[in-house]
Amino acid sequence: MLTLTFTEAVLRRHATTQSFDRGEAYAKSGAVASLTLRGQVLQAEVEGSDVQPYRVTVQFDQGGITIADCTCEYSFEGWCKHIVAMLLVCLRQPNTIEPRPTLAQLLDRLDSLQTQ
Repeated sequence: MLTLTFTEAVLRRHATTQSFDRGEAYAKSGAVASLTLRGQVLQAEVEGSDVQPYRVTVQFDQGGITIADCTCEYSFEGWCKHIVAMLLVCLRQPNTIEPRPTLAQLLDRLDSLQTQ
């Protein structure tokens, strides 16, 4: 089970008011899909203005979020609306996060012949 080490206040600190508000609208509209957790990495696809969904990746440790990245071209202050949307869904709908094994866990299941 994932224990979230961030809060909505953290999101507000890392995003502009406009990015937070737009991210909240995206989260409410169901724009966040394919939300997965592998170890300490959250990933999702977020629908936006582009034909292809944006890919959002957030890494965290016991202290909180260490890296937040999105494939959109946002280059202003703070986190983009897609990152905010994904993290709000994580906070408000944690049951939508699909846990998946890490690469190391997948490889541990194989014997030496299979790994060759």
